[in-house]
Amino acid sequence: TTVGELVAEIFYQLGYLQTNTVTRMVKNTVTSIYKGGAIENTKNLLEKSKGGILFIDEIYQFNDSDINGNGKEVIEVIMDEMEKNPSEYTVIIAGYERDVNDFMNVNPGLKSRFQEYINFEDYSNDECYEIFKSMVHQKNPTATISEDGKVAFNDVINKTRIKDGDNFGNARAVRNIYNKVSKSFLIRRAKNGFKDNELTQEDF
Repeated sequence: TTVGELVAEIFYQLGYLQTNTVTRMVKNTVTSIYKGGAIENTKNLLEKSKGGILFIDEIYQFNDSDINGNGKEVIEVIMDEMEKNPSEYTVIIAGYERDVNDFMNVNPGLKSRFQEYINFEDYSNDECYEIFKSMVHQKNPTATISEDGKVAFNDVINKTRIKDGDNFGNARAVRNIYNKVSKSFLIRRAKNGFKDNELTQEDF
């Protein structure tokens, strides 16, 4: 989503877009318990995104089994609007590379409408650690992280990479680690009267 917002701002400044707004579309914004509701929700999002960017996140979730049997129709509505009003829509799709490719291969009509692909490499362990540190300091500016704490973080992030494989979530994975570790850190500090403000291996 952040990348979509940056692209929207750049394209807007260059005069390619009428507005720098980004309309995010995910499965939950489309799914409806009512018959035809998913199609109606899709049309509303398309209308809202005119002149800006429609950002479809994890597009491979838009399959029939996930949207009450309307996944194919949702995609067809999007393709139809892109075909009829190409100057009105700028569409960015995002997700894990393998899943996006698999989805595109079974939706050739959609695949032909996207000519530019950008692959973002996973963050390195050092980059993930810097993200983790920023999360820690955002909530606790005076906190420090011990050397064994850094070693423990690298161990956890490596195990997460192995477990998640191609679906490694980068900053999302770091956020999950932080959420777990921050609770352990808080509990440990509370037990010693908040005298210690250094995050250590024990917190992992």
